[in-house]
Amino acid sequence: MNIAGEIIAHIEEEVLFPTEDYRQRLSIGKGYTIAEIPVPKGSELAGRTLAETKLRDRDISVLSILRGDLVIPNPRGWREILVGDRLVCFGKQISLKALIPPKKRRRRKKTAAPTKS
Repeated sequence: MNIAGEIIAHIEEEVLFPTEDYRQRLSIGKGYTIAEIPVPKGSELAGRTLAETKLRDRDISVLSILRGDLVIPNPRGWREILVGDRLVCFGKQISLKALIPPKKRRRRKKTAAPTKS
């Protein structure tokens, strides 16, 4: 193994494709961000293709779909969104926020009042 050659190749890769925080770089436009959108059962996105969702009309781009261990980068419009998918999206923060499902509130268990002895 040519260790020096491997080191040079690694440095060249870093120059061509530097490791950066792309969340910060893509947030350059005011009000834009990256978000991971879960697709739970009952979601308006589940069972529809990307084209059918018209996310682009809401100024949202789907960068990738996370489906279990599978990553689908740069998905095309014909790609169907399934329950359990997570969409990595770039777009208007307010539009992305509207897609994030509300958290379920837990109900507290009622406890019996202490008895007086």
